[in-house]
Amino acid sequence: MSAASYIRIWLSSVIAIVGTVAAFNMVIDPYDVSGLLELPRLNAMKPAELGRARLRKTFDLWRKSYDGVVLGTSQVEHGIDPQHPGLSAHGLTLYNAGISEERPFEQALLLRHAAETTHVRFAIVALDFLRYVGGGGKPEFMPANWTRSRAVIDYLKSLVSATAVRDSIATIGASWNGTPTLQHLPDGLLNIEQYFSVVGQPDYRSQFNSVDAAYLNGAYKAMLDRRVELERVGFNHSALADMVRTAARFNLELHVFIPPSHVRQAEVVRFLGLEPLFRQWLRELACVVASTDSGRMSVRLWDFSGYNSVTTEAIPPFGSKERMQWYQDSVHFSRRTGRAIVDTVLGFPPSELGKDQTFGVQVTPANIDEYFEHRRIDRERYLAANPEIEAEIATLYQGKTVPRVQPDALAGLPKPCAATLTAGEAMTDE
Repeated sequence: MSAASYIRIWLSSVIAIVGTVAAFNMVIDPYDVSGLLELPRLNAMKPAELGRARLRKTFDLWRKSYDGVVLGTSQVEHGIDPQHPGLSAHGLTLYNAGISEERPFEQALLLRHAAETTHVRFAIVALDFLRYVGGGGKPEFMPANWTRSRAVIDYLKSLVSATAVRDSIATIGASWNGTPTLQHLPDGLLNIEQYFSVVGQPDYRSQFNSVDAAYLNGAYKAMLDRRVELERVGFNHSALADMVRTAARFNLELHVFIPPSHVRQAEVVRFLGLEPLFRQWLRELACVVASTDSGRMSVRLWDFSGYNSVTTEAIPPFGSKERMQWYQDSVHFSRRTGRAIVDTVLGFPPSELGKDQTFGVQVTPANIDEYFEHRRIDRERYLAANPEIEAEIATLYQGKTVPRVQPDALAGLPKPCAATLTAGEAMTDE
């Protein structure tokens, strides 16, 4: 047999093996991208899908049309339910593009992608104080130069990878055994509430302490390291400006909100001396959003954080079987909370809140000082009823010294909106 024949046989064998691997992974679909086949005992449970959400969700937005998209970190991923009856009552469909640790530049990329491919009419965007400067975890982010072509190439690479083969085998095993698995539903929502209904709800008090300790002792390090710089030059709002430009270009309604972490997280921020920086950030956001109100399009900024009827929910004691209404832990809110957020920003009749319950304030440069004063009064009222909170937070802190500043004093005089906008225009993407 000639050398050429050997090479042809070898190449044919390699192509056959690679083709078989790709076909196997495409059919089993461990990352829920192809959607070719779904059988309960074969590939319904996909343990690896959660870690590939940045790949899967871009394809979801590409192949199906939605009226709206919601963007944000795991708070949105867990809590904004596209099956909210209020949406269907208004004939609206929504895709949850929330992803763990989603950064503002990723939100800008995903919004542009959704506008160009899905032709969404509105977007709801959660802006996270911590993730605005890179705090939190470090997943494999979308590249800043992400394109749809790159997404296709990444998917094709995954089809022939050994990792995908292992993930496909894990998918078959979990599906055959009926192993409860955390994964995203077809509309992008994480199935965490269904998951806990099967495996059992973790102890709330333990969950709150664990999350608060993580934020106190590490998550805010990047912000603490940059605090002096941020106080001097301000935050980088280029991603938000990019989203505003996308909304204007495609004539989208853009709703921006600060997610409602439990008040213990507000106390964490305060304990670390970051309250003045949070106020500065919110003031800058209000200026950037207000600058877009041109009559032809406008953006609205809502703050659901602080001390209100939802965020002050009592935490059950250790070992309690009582279920919380509004929270899974101190950062992640429940679907009920998510429905209340959607009701507010889209102007639906309240479906979850009582007549006397307060939740969510629209923030503008004109009312922000008044809002901060109301927030201060609400905090005092909350601490008067819950005096143990400050000590509980302090107990979770493991540092030798507390990097705190005078909590009620802003770092210098607040900049006028004109100064904020001028500084923002000079910034480039981080």
